[in-house]
Amino acid sequence: MKKWALFAIVGLGLLLGSLYLFIPNVIDLHQEVSLAANRQGMQRRLFDEKTWPSWWPEKTTSTEAGKVSKFNFNGNTYMVKDKTTSSVLITT
Repeated sequence: MKKWALFAIVGLGLLLGSLYLFIPNVIDLHQEVSLAANRQGMQRRLFDEKTWPSWWPEKTTSTEAGKVSKFNFNGNTYMVKDKTTSSVLITT
């Protein structure tokens, strides 16, 4: 009986140790979304932050006149960090 208990404790220790080694301390989440939309129209709507409040589901916060800088959703605050010709980088 003692051997099985010792085996179970050692096995649990090895399992927890391997989880500690294989799960990184910083987890990056990336998500891509495909939409059925006209590319030019979508780019116009995405790259003009002034139009975001019209389709953003919750509250937005403006800090400068005419420019929305913070977007709230489900208790999280999102900000546009960078825009390129084909993507928008949003941070929390």
